[in-house]
Amino acid sequence: MYERIEALIGKDNLDKLHSAKVTVIGLGGVGYTAAEVLMRCGVTHLTLVDFDTVNESNINRQLLAVHSTVGLPKTEAAAARLHDINPDAEIRLIRGMFSADTAPDILGKHCEDRPDFVLDAIDTIAHKISLIRECQSRHIPIISSLGAGNRTSPGSVHVCDISETSGCPFAAAIRRKLRDNGKLPKLPVVFSDELPRTIVQPAESEEATRTHHVKSLVGSMATVTIAFGNMMADYVMKEILEK
Repeated sequence: MYERIEALIGKDNLDKLHSAKVTVIGLGGVGYTAAEVLMRCGVTHLTLVDFDTVNESNINRQLLAVHSTVGLPKTEAAAARLHDINPDAEIRLIRGMFSADTAPDILGKHCEDRPDFVLDAIDTIAHKISLIRECQSRHIPIISSLGAGNRTSPGSVHVCDISETSGCPFAAAIRRKLRDNGKLPKLPVVFSDELPRTIVQPAESEEATRTHHVKSLVGSMATVTIAFGNMMADYVMKEILEK
């Protein structure tokens, strides 16, 4: 199954990937793509964390989302697909959100239980900040995904330190929250330097307008979310192989 990977990187490096323990938090267009790429490249010990179910609106950009998985928990759908890629893979599922309360289960109660790397594909700022701080306090390597929405150019996706990001409102919010006494900690991120587009909002129903339940639609394309996931997986594998 992995002979073409071994041909590129050698058996010793393939063994490093096989033995690595990686945790992916958030199984949307970015996070699940990264998980699948890791599995296809030889990372076979994965912990997958997500609270959500697959929705029809996910189909345009999430590899996990097809009509047969709509309505399933994302963790369950992900495990089924990844086990179809490698039936011998060790996949641990946690259906829930990351928080201070769930951190010990997700990141490990003891040093020997900790993952070798964490991929942060969380959408909400508060939970993202909590995860980043927990990983940094526990000395667990982490890479975070920033804003992929309202963008169309996969060629604008890069890995950099968060201090090098610009033009991304989501990145700016994360930087503000992470500053400690004016100092910004080091944090590798996947980032697009394409300015987010202003998109046309669909007409809302009269009921939604009356009750103020009007949602702002975020545009998205598989070309961009998959690029984000590929870049995350590539960075993590290179870091594992350099150890």
